[in-house]
Amino acid sequence: MKEKYLWLLGFLLVILSFSLDNYFVLDRISGLNSIIADFSWFTNGWFSLIVVGFFVFFWKFDLIFKYFIGFGFIAGVVYGLKELIQRARPLDTILDASGFSFPSGHAAFAFFALGFIWNDFKKFKWVWLIVSILIVLARFYVGAHYLSDIAFGMFIGFVFGNLFRRVKIGNLF
Repeated sequence: MKEKYLWLLGFLLVILSFSLDNYFVLDRISGLNSIIADFSWFTNGWFSLIVVGFFVFFWKFDLIFKYFIGFGFIAGVVYGLKELIQRARPLDTILDASGFSFPSGHAAFAFFALGFIWNDFKKFKWVWLIVSILIVLARFYVGAHYLSDIAFGMFIGFVFGNLFRRVKIGNLF
């Protein structure tokens, strides 16, 4: 019962983030721009897939198939929504970011991995939570996304990560 309220709270925060998109403007520190831009580029979806996939493969091998199927599914959802909604990226960016802004793929992939490992990897989940937060903060810092892009990406990533971890393989097809 308590878990349902947490999901509802997460959804309400995503809705609230749309109204805050134009209120958050970052003052950037010029010496950090290239470092954070490189980190943001490096920590794309492949990064999440490989790093967390490594832990799943070696410590919970029976879950690896669901992990890869789920990752492909979330990629389809993210890029399908990008093409459907076609929200332009913010104008104040320090990247040559192409494509559409909503939802954030970086956030969705990082939080899909987090949702997938949340119940099985007690110690690693906290490390990955920190990495995931750094990934989304970097995307916001470089100006590649609005707050709502990141919030929605985090939400759908975590929801589908949790869902794919729990579903039985036979029910995937």
